Amino acid sequence: MANDSVLMRRAELADVGRLQALEIASFVTDRISERQMRYLVRQAKAEVWVLCVNEYIVAYACMLLPRLPRAARLYSVAVANNHQRLGFGGRLLKALLTRAAELGYRKMRLEVNSQQQHVQNLYSANGFVMVKPLPSFYENGCDALQMQIDLPPRV
Repeated sequence: MANDSVLMRRAELADVGRLQALEIASFVTDRISERQMRYLVRQAKAEVWVLCVNEYIVAYACMLLPRLPRAARLYSVAVANNHQRLGFGGRLLKALLTRAAELGYRKMRLEVNSQQQHVQNLYSANGFVMVKPLPSFYENGCDALQMQIDLPPRV
């Protein structure tokens, strides 16, 4: 890992196939379809960022950007199994928080599976707080927690 080249950038349409493969490997339910992913990558009200190791996409994060003053929404984060616990999810999260603040958003929200404590810990460690439980939020009936963070004002 020490000699590997790590790059973070906005996703491009050419990345959709790899993003879809990562989505399928990461999630059992509530998957973003290839068509939806293509739309998210190219539309103005969302941004998809990728983290590449040696030019190979190993993680992505997507945020939705509704009209201000509504909150930005962290929509999805996925990290390839063989690259988990290396800080890549946190790096993408921090980049999206910074980007949302640059765009003038004052808050970011997300939903997280209530059974995924390690993911909740990542969000809590980055300043998110629990807002409310969301019973039966996911397709498979699992509960979620809505979390939120206040973003610094634009300067």
